[in-house]
Amino acid sequence: MVPFRFFAFNTQPTRVAASSRLSVVLLLLLFSLGVAQAQQPVGSTGAAETDLPDPNAFRKVDQQPKVLNIDEVKDEIEYPSEAKKKKIEGRVILKVLVDEEGRPIKHVMLKSPHPMLTRAAVEGLYLLRFSPAIKDGEAIKFWAVVPFDFKRR
Repeated sequence: MVPFRFFAFNTQPTRVAASSRLSVVLLLLLFSLGVAQAQQPVGSTGAAETDLPDPNAFRKVDQQPKVLNIDEVKDEIEYPSEAKKKKIEGRVILKVLVDEEGRPIKHVMLKSPHPMLTRAAVEGLYLLRFSPAIKDGEAIKFWAVVPFDFKRR
């Protein structure tokens, strides 16, 4: 065990030149700008994110999106072999934002029994194609719920 040591610090006030303070402030400002840009999702402009509908808001539409190619995608989704070995199964429920052309552009995980199953479901999600949601005769972006069932056989 390493002994705990106290360190003595100089408690006398020191003078810091104005240019040093300015340098520190500029460095902090540049660092915070870099962090803000680094946290922005890749491929996102920031402005487009505000144009997306709220996934929790209720929106009335004339026609909700429908999955068009679920049978083909079911064959493409692989049950993770490690999940099979560990006897992990269950339903992953994803909420997906479908654009005006029926492509999934963003998702939110609502429920999942295990991260391995979530990864497999998300990979399959972006292979899906939808009929777009229709409101007042026009295609709109709309959130749809898509369940993925993983059962051992």
